[in-house]
Amino acid sequence: MLSICIPTYRRKDTLRELLASLAGEDLSEVEICISDNASNDGTRELVAEWGPKLGRVVFHEWPENVGYDRNLLKVVEIATQDYCWLFGSDDLIAPGGIARILADLHATKPTGMLVGYLGFKTSVPVVPDHLQTTGSAAKELRGKPLFRASPDFGFLSRQIFRRDCVENALADGKWESCIGGGYIHFYLVVKIAFGQSEPVWYRDDRPMFFYRSASFGDQVAYFGSVHRRLMNEIHEVNRVFSLACSQNIAKEVLTRGAWRDLSRNLAMWKLSQPTAETAREMRAAMRQIPLKSALDYYCLVAITFIPSAGIRAARAVVRFALNLKSQWTGVPRPA
Repeated sequence: MLSICIPTYRRKDTLRELLASLAGEDLSEVEICISDNASNDGTRELVAEWGPKLGRVVFHEWPENVGYDRNLLKVVEIATQDYCWLFGSDDLIAPGGIARILADLHATKPTGMLVGYLGFKTSVPVVPDHLQTTGSAAKELRGKPLFRASPDFGFLSRQIFRRDCVENALADGKWESCIGGGYIHFYLVVKIAFGQSEPVWYRDDRPMFFYRSASFGDQVAYFGSVHRRLMNEIHEVNRVFSLACSQNIAKEVLTRGAWRDLSRNLAMWKLSQPTAETAREMRAAMRQIPLKSALDYYCLVAITFIPSAGIRAARAVVRFALNLKSQWTGVPRPA
């Protein structure tokens, strides 16, 4: 029924934790597919060790590193079950998550599905007894609600789709221009979601897996100039989205909850997964960014997206920039 598709590269330690989390689940309707991108850290030996404990395991190893995008396509290629669940090799299965997903798939038989998650940090223990297991059952996404959910397609481990849709999604060859950008999974899911005449997508926000999240401050330290990184990310996502379905995602990002949710939407695209605790971290990290850089970022967003978003969004940008300037310089903003 379900192939859990895990692309990996030099993540033996976190992969071991993932396989251990799988070992406690009922895997009778599941196969585990792993494509290793020529790691030299003992990944092959680790998979060989865990294989007998997990049942059906399909393993592929590249002779040389082919990059994230081709590695991801390979792990989907070696899958054999009805559905593929893309899964990051540093994430963990939530207790009971597979059973909940299988129940949803059997009941709804969707084209694809978005699954829920909880973020965690290695310094904070996960308490399975306190997981939400009721409510928030799968709800159908069609038309505009599906389009509004499309920014979530950038989060690798949330994606499940029918394997028989993959060949058609890749048939026109446009995916080749996405190689090297790190968003082939986004292209693939968008192409499946909007390349079907009547896609049936479901969303179940109950926690099916745990996402290993870094603090926003750590992300800033790693990526350097956050506004430049954000703009690179959003332009790449928009380019990939346009290739996949000839629509511009920028308007949807801008209008989804307006500016108060912009950082959350952007964060779904590889930066971090904000939780309630990261609001303070984000605020502290933003204070470290030169005023000009932050204002340049928001002005660039405004210039890029306002033509399709309207005057209301333009005013929101101006208010936001003025508030930032007032906060960081101590000069009251104009009325």
